[in-house]
Amino acid sequence: MSFIDRLRCDLNYPSEYQRLFENVEKAEDLAQILKNRDCYIRQKIDTCEVNLKEACKIEDLVRKGFIEKTEIAEIVVNKTFAFQGSLRSDDIAIRGPVALEKDVVIGRSTILGPVYISEKSKIYDSRLRGGPNGSVYIGKSCVLWDFTVIIRSLIGDNSSIHTCNIDDSIVGPDSNFGATRAASSFKSCEKANSTSEDTAKLDQRIVLSNYSYGNKIKIYDPATDTVVQIETDHFGTLVGSKVWLASGTIIYPGTIIGSETKINSTIPLVGYIPPKEICSLFLSIKKDERGGKDVKPKGTLTQYLRRYFLRARKPIA
Repeated sequence: MSFIDRLRCDLNYPSEYQRLFENVEKAEDLAQILKNRDCYIRQKIDTCEVNLKEACKIEDLVRKGFIEKTEIAEIVVNKTFAFQGSLRSDDIAIRGPVALEKDVVIGRSTILGPVYISEKSKIYDSRLRGGPNGSVYIGKSCVLWDFTVIIRSLIGDNSSIHTCNIDDSIVGPDSNFGATRAASSFKSCEKANSTSEDTAKLDQRIVLSNYSYGNKIKIYDPATDTVVQIETDHFGTLVGSKVWLASGTIIYPGTIIGSETKINSTIPLVGYIPPKEICSLFLSIKKDERGGKDVKPKGTLTQYLRRYFLRARKPIA
């Protein structure tokens, strides 16, 4: 099985995301995935049925029925539209190009386009940032809160993201990041627009890193047991469908996480994590076809990190 065939299988993305793999045939080509992602997002913004090219004020959008404002300083989208201008209301700042689908809710957040937010998603206490070098896509029925920062990334449908930094990455649908935090500065969705100066604690934040000290990003190819280099300085993480990450997880650039994987502790991760693994501090647990569990000792945390860092430094084949 080739690298790209295994990648498609392990990530288990829905059919609509398969276009992300166009012109990607081997590990060295993975930077193309980010380019395909941006084309996909910008095309969705440009082909939005209602696309307001002229500058508009938030009062105009309220009067025309595009959005409505609630008593807790949030906006609710009544019908799908895209716009190129800027909007500001209380603690909300939006700069286009941005597309918002029906039933999107935004409270106390900053959104800098190009950004596409799909229907029924809720954005609280978060920052979304596209730009000349990338775009942001939020799938259907997603929830972002707890001071989450999404930069040039795609988040799949029905994902719940808490207290995360996600840069130059793709996250599969039905994923849950950070839901196990023991004590969060964010108490409830209703308090998302409070004026208190809450700040997210460092030990709760999930970080999907995207920059490797100015070096080209390296990708581990399990098919050949080699590490290859891709032609980009910024590349985050490819996360499969139904992945669960505990609070405090740090993921190094170029990491690939297979579908239905659960990360139970604050292990820094790098490399290629197969699907359906359960990673904890000292153990990796994988279910077999009969539902049994195969437990693999990982050794001490020092040994765990040393093995992966040495692997990442193998010479390019």
